[in-house]
Amino acid sequence: MLNRADWAISLRPFPKPSMVGQGNPRRAEARRLIADWSQRVEDMQDRPRLDQAEQVAIPGDMASLQAAIAEASQIRPGRSLYPQARERIRDWTSQVQTMQDRPILDRARALALSGNLPAAIQTVESIASGRALSGEAQRDLRDWRTQIQGQTQLQQAYQAASSNTIAGLVSSIRIASQVSPNSSARAEADRLIEASSQSLLQTAQAQSQSDLSSAIDTAENIPSRSSAYDSAQSLIQEWRSRQEPAAPSSPSF
Repeated sequence: MLNRADWAISLRPFPKPSMVGQGNPRRAEARRLIADWSQRVEDMQDRPRLDQAEQVAIPGDMASLQAAIAEASQIRPGRSLYPQARERIRDWTSQVQTMQDRPILDRARALALSGNLPAAIQTVESIASGRALSGEAQRDLRDWRTQIQGQTQLQQAYQAASSNTIAGLVSSIRIASQVSPNSSARAEADRLIEASSQSLLQTAQAQSQSDLSSAIDTAENIPSRSSAYDSAQSLIQEWRSRQEPAAPSSPSF
């Protein structure tokens, strides 16, 4: 309840700065007093509304929070309590959005756990950017897209390796190497790289019986991450030394 002094302030007509002479040192004081009185009057007018909004929000259910938002939204920009009202509205809005979107996010995660990543992505995309749970939704979305991409790349790598040709094995290693470290397919991709590398090493060894240049070219495709790499490098060095022409012998007299 407003006391008598507050009522006096709210009813008192504000002096106009024009009533104080331009050179009068009290002109600045008059402006300050007017601003102070204006703020106190706005506080007295808007505080009951903000208090009412906070009371309405106490139950914490969606309807109560939405009603509180509507009440606090009547405090307009430029009013002294507007920053407080906006802070409350942001908090209540975040709570409402969480209540609205949490079931969507939970449903998307359940779909992902069941292995239906496309449906999980489609579901979580309905949570718009800027909403309270959009950060969580975007993290899940990136992860699921990474999983799908990794599985696709792994399938392509297997298909390339199935040809059992040098070009196919090299392509298999290249594609499998692109699988993200964050993908659940990464471990299997590493196993495929290892198998393809061993196949290339065996092929290079077979080629070395008749064509050292081709054997070297094949072995050079074995990646350093493979356990076959060190053996391949040793063989390449050996094969290159065998390619070097023997030094001419010195003439004897």
